[in-house]
Amino acid sequence: MPFGSEIFYHGDQMRVLFHRCRYDIPGIAPFPMLADGRMLLLPTFTNASEDPLYADLRLSPGVTYYDIMRGIVKNHPDLDPGLTAKIRWLAGETHCDLNPDLEFDTFPRPEGWKPNIRIDDQVDNLEDGDLIMLYAPFVPMIKVDEEYQFDVNVPAKKIAVAGYLEVGSSISTYHRGPGLPGWLSYHGSNGFWDADYGSEYAGGSMNFFIASNNLGDTLIPGAGPFRFHEDLMLHQLIRQFDEFQGCSLLRSFIVHASAKLKKHLYSLIEKHRYSPIE
Repeated sequence: MPFGSEIFYHGDQMRVLFHRCRYDIPGIAPFPMLADGRMLLLPTFTNASEDPLYADLRLSPGVTYYDIMRGIVKNHPDLDPGLTAKIRWLAGETHCDLNPDLEFDTFPRPEGWKPNIRIDDQVDNLEDGDLIMLYAPFVPMIKVDEEYQFDVNVPAKKIAVAGYLEVGSSISTYHRGPGLPGWLSYHGSNGFWDADYGSEYAGGSMNFFIASNNLGDTLIPGAGPFRFHEDLMLHQLIRQFDEFQGCSLLRSFIVHASAKLKKHLYSLIEKHRYSPIE
């Protein structure tokens, strides 16, 4: 899902990882912005049978992630190579990698579940209390004749922050490794755990960041999606804060946030976090 990370140091402040998301291989296909302003971070497809199905993921009553993905694939063949050949045979039984996983109601949850993000980049310098901001390009999605499709009248992509997670804890392990709690077992793996050797082969390690219960000292949840607002567009942040000098929006990057930037990000989360009851 990620592109890789660049590190930019600006003193000993809270680290903020701005993580670019993608659901296709090249990473050029836009994500959908729904009618209520929610920016939906779609999971990428996978061949792992233990992963959930797109059709299992609930967006709202009567609507699944499969409904959204089917509309994208069916109505936008010109997105190649943004959508790969494998995604083109998307069907109701297609599995997906539910990552990031920020909302309880998306999927049936085992006891102990917490919002989490798996990042395959080298992000060893993230610690508890640091912040992850998820960003991607978005295009409004509309419903035409009972099918979802991107709004052809709004072709320009908006690169915006779509979700957040404050790190409460982290886990670096393999899918079948003993360090992975049972409630994270729905994440697939491209390797095989060997109990005799205590390691996994033909696969890489998995770095999970688990959300804190609350954002800092506030009562705001420690993770969640955003509802679109112009203030969430990354070019707005780049113009306002020196921490972003030299950062490229083509890949993930880390900044050390000043007190001013931290206060601003907390304010954005408080004002624009998505709630379906609003």
